[in-house]
Amino acid sequence: MTQKQSETTSANICANCGGYREPRGSSKTICQPCYRKEHLKNRPTWYIEQLKKSNKAKRDAVRIKRELPLEQPRCIAEKGQGCTEPNGYRTIFLPEYKKGKNKNGRVLEHVYVMSMHLGRYLAKHENVHHKNGIRDDNRIENLELWSKAQPPGQRVEDKIAFYKEFLEQYGYKVEKK
Repeated sequence: MTQKQSETTSANICANCGGYREPRGSSKTICQPCYRKEHLKNRPTWYIEQLKKSNKAKRDAVRIKRELPLEQPRCIAEKGQGCTEPNGYRTIFLPEYKKGKNKNGRVLEHVYVMSMHLGRYLAKHENVHHKNGIRDDNRIENLELWSKAQPPGQRVEDKIAFYKEFLEQYGYKVEKK
């Protein structure tokens, strides 16, 4: 055995418990379980309890808070079918949709309904608002288009130019009196 191999094996022993320590290239000499115990030693009990909660318990807590049924399936649906996310919004699986989808090909249903109603994708500065506040009520009568666009300057000429362009973008004709 060479000098380097003996150093590596002795460096893989935890200084605290004597067990195997995963070599990570850092200067720490203790294993991960010992590090966690040391890290949690002076933490309050509520912090430790929060760490012990499983992902399912966290998801259930969100569903209880938002008054959603706990037995509802977690977004497993066929293409074009929708399901309700834990945050209350409905999503649909449309991998061919170009804008606004997540990495799994899911699109927020209210965004899709509004874009189909408008006949175009939403612009970056546009979002969709539920009038009655119910996140899974995606009827077009309950949805309204909001814009977050603002003019860059505060001079009157800049604001007039911005709003003129804004109105023309939505199909209004602007004339000076």
